[in-house]
Amino acid sequence: MPDGATQPLGEADDTIRLLRDSARGFLAGHHTRGRLRMLRDTPAGWDRAVWRGAAALGWFAMRLPEAAGGMALGVDAVAALMEEAGAALLPEPVVTAGLMPASLLQALPRSGPRDRLLAGVLDGSLLLPVAWQGRAEQVAPEAALAHLGGTSATGLVLTGTRRFVPAAVGADGYLVAAEREGRLALAFVPPAAPGLAVVPRRLVDGSIAATLRFEGLALPAAALLAEDAGDALAAVVEEATLAIAAQLLGLAGAALAMTTAYLRTRVQFGKPLAEFQVLQHRLVDLAIERRLAAAALRHALRSIGDDDAAAGARAVSMAKARCAQAAVSIGREAVQLHGAIGFTDEADIGLHLRVALRLAALHGGAAAHRARFARLRPAVHADA
Repeated sequence: MPDGATQPLGEADDTIRLLRDSARGFLAGHHTRGRLRMLRDTPAGWDRAVWRGAAALGWFAMRLPEAAGGMALGVDAVAALMEEAGAALLPEPVVTAGLMPASLLQALPRSGPRDRLLAGVLDGSLLLPVAWQGRAEQVAPEAALAHLGGTSATGLVLTGTRRFVPAAVGADGYLVAAEREGRLALAFVPPAAPGLAVVPRRLVDGSIAATLRFEGLALPAAALLAEDAGDALAAVVEEATLAIAAQLLGLAGAALAMTTAYLRTRVQFGKPLAEFQVLQHRLVDLAIERRLAAAALRHALRSIGDDDAAAGARAVSMAKARCAQAAVSIGREAVQLHGAIGFTDEADIGLHLRVALRLAALHGGAAAHRARFARLRPAVHADA
């Protein structure tokens, strides 16, 4: 009988083991599954007190250099942290509104506005989602669908849309990627700016995402944080996609472990369900799927940042597709293997499936990442 576990990411590293232990203690103290049920009926879907607690642990500063107040940890440490967050079903948008804006702002030229925003992200006083997607299944930044016009009487004018913005309700502002003179610029938009419409949508797990609509939104010149942020944003999105894949992997592992434990204790026809061979085969298939996803993620963690950018992007897409597929497949099977109780709202296993469905679509679903993997595959030249 598989127990649903593989060696956790980075477990051979002492720093990462300590990071995992700290994260487990923090997450256990907040009973995240119970909070998930409570928060799904609130307007924002996240808890600012928990957000500040995560910031106090240094989560948002993990990738920043020590000179900037960061922890100078690698992307493997971020993946290990998010594996734990995924297993606990943490509802706060750690990746999209904490890690992403911190890394992105750090990569921009220093300025007063940039420094103030970065300090607020790091201490947890600011939650700043990055609004970069303009269409469904978009897996990398592109300039279309939001435009920063030229200077006006007030400075800048923003027109267009950005979609799938997590934690948009209750946020302290938005870092918006937009086309400007043929380049991808980055601007800070306050949450109540005239000309901004935030259109929220409650997702399958009860969390909130929104479409941001800009209709001639006038910004002061100081709101333009960088005129050319394309390369920095692309790198941050790749790392964030890997972090989401790790979150999915942790979620899949927790769902498999919960289901295995349930089958060992649920008795039918005088013996535990775990002793029925047909159910053992189903669990083995799911354990194999999770191991394949973990292998793809480890490969991507080794490949990202290499000189071969296309190879790194292929590895990221392979990991996201594999982890998304594993989390959703295991979630669906787990609900079925729990029997009728698995379909009730009181059963925690149903929460795993709902969160898996949301995270699987975040930063592009499995199909979109398989398509990018195919596009970036090296051409095979037949011998003449």
